[in-house]
Amino acid sequence: SKTGTSQALTIDSSGRILTPNRPMFKVYRTANTNYGTSDTKMTGWDDDTTAGSINVNNFWDTTNDKATAPVTGLYMFEIKGFWLNGTYGQFGIGMYVNGGTAKGADFRANRENGSYIGFTSINFNAHLYLDANDYVEFYFIQQTGTAQFHPSSGNYFSGVCGHLIG
Repeated sequence: SKTGTSQALTIDSSGRILTPNRPMFKVYRTANTNYGTSDTKMTGWDDDTTAGSINVNNFWDTTNDKATAPVTGLYMFEIKGFWLNGTYGQFGIGMYVNGGTAKGADFRANRENGSYIGFTSINFNAHLYLDANDYVEFYFIQQTGTAQFHPSSGNYFSGVCGHLIG
């Protein structure tokens, strides 16, 4: 299909389908931080210009740290960072939809006191069915102990991303 002079869909000679305007983002942080207080919105995902980042049609709002679905459909979201060295207990990461958990998803992790020294990579992804204009935000949820989530700055260790599946 073609609209004006820009192509919405391309099928190359090998049969690969390209949809360059598909809602998607991959953003990073410009500063390190630690999250250790329950029900804290994770903010600071403000870098959508570093090499490797993308933000098609401003799907991710770098000012308000949320993704707003432009159309109804199934979306995939991911967050990555670290379990802060020297902390223990249980924590979770929540993907809240429209400020609540009803349509969202969450992830829980446990570490016993003294069981591990060092940073542990944490990746969490979920598929969410969203209506047009629903928005997704990431929250830190501490359950027990001193557990903390550490998203670092830069494009190698931490980030959030999402895209429309269909």
